[in-house]
Amino acid sequence: MFRRLIILLTVLAVAISACGGQPETCDEVADETVALMQDLIDEVESELGDMSVEELLATFASGEELPSVVSFDEKAEKLSERAGELGCTQDQLEIAVAQRTDQLQADTPLGQFIIEAIKGGGL
Repeated sequence: MFRRLIILLTVLAVAISACGGQPETCDEVADETVALMQDLIDEVESELGDMSVEELLATFASGEELPSVVSFDEKAEKLSERAGELGCTQDQLEIAVAQRTDQLQADTPLGQFIIEAIKGGGL
């Protein structure tokens, strides 16, 4: 009985680590990039509520950094490093991410602005 429990726990640990690991292909990097972008949209919408696009731009112009943007930058850097390790080219990733941007959703005009910036290559 104890041996079965150890085997079951080992199998579960391997399954969990496989699900939470780093991307293994360039397509997985693109998938995670789009998920990261969606997280940014959700967090900015949550942090800023009904702030207008103009107010957001003024916030950025003043040099103020939003925690969500700082977090996004850090995670995006790690994804970029992983893409380099996998040999993904910038062109390849840009195309793969662009093909997935239709998955992005927003609930506010500010979120829509971010989506349009992403689609326009401004983020």
